[in-house]
Amino acid sequence: MELAWGILSNLGFIEHQLGNLEAAKQMYLKSLVCFREVGRSANIPTVLIQLATLEEQRGNFAMALKYADEASSRNRRLGMMQEQEQLESIHSLLKCNSV
Repeated sequence: MELAWGILSNLGFIEHQLGNLEAAKQMYLKSLVCFREVGRSANIPTVLIQLATLEEQRGNFAMALKYADEASSRNRRLGMMQEQEQLESIHSLLKCNSV
């Protein structure tokens, strides 16, 4: 079952890359809910980063920052350094756009 939620997240990423932002968001959100339910902590920050990037592209900077902040908090707890670097870049971009 966990593999199915990972595949759903990957399909969301494909939709995201194709520019189908609403379809991507729905897939990301479904996979996020499922990862939280089954306790897959390591997968959650990645999906949150994808959601933050998507919301930034949509111009929804407040929501993007919310997702980025949660991902950052989870990354620090899990020690996920690569994702943390990506989040710092997203945070910088969002702060510039929210001014």
